[in-house]
Amino acid sequence: MKLFGKLASGFDQLLAGMIKFTGILILMMTALISINITMRTVVGRSIPGTIEMCEWILLLIPFLGAAWLYKEDGHVRMDLIIKMLNKNSRCIINIITSVVVSLVCLLFFWFIGLNTWKYYITGAYRPTILALPTYIFSGIMAAGFLLIAVQVLRNVVGYTAELRQNDKELNCGADKTNYTEI
Repeated sequence: MKLFGKLASGFDQLLAGMIKFTGILILMMTALISINITMRTVVGRSIPGTIEMCEWILLLIPFLGAAWLYKEDGHVRMDLIIKMLNKNSRCIINIITSVVVSLVCLLFFWFIGLNTWKYYITGAYRPTILALPTYIFSGIMAAGFLLIAVQVLRNVVGYTAELRQNDKELNCGADKTNYTEI
């Protein structure tokens, strides 16, 4: 049991590190765009590859941050409908939708992972200014889908444990709403 606790703690630390890295990427992109605009205005030339770097950063942000968002239970829900359900139904709906999300993410992980391997073997790259290998970014996408799947399955375990307790204090993500009640 200690092994699972250490794995869970390590996974949580990985997600925390990834969300911090995502914040750093956002700051870098902001600085890069600001510097690029300033240089274009003052000197009349822009930094080569700025647009491409920002495109890659915009691609990476969701894949690096989505698993953390699921951990925080901050993903999009149909709050108005879920709030109308009783607590047992809410848990069951959350379990079913989480299992479906996890299966879809595992499917995406598999196919993107196969493409990543193909890109690595063939040495594919985008013919742009930076000419970065394609497998790096598709590998990050595959890893992101795998991490989302693992975190969603962790959520399923939590929802199932709440459902099995069968007490009046069932929550199943109900307090994580994006609106204020009137």
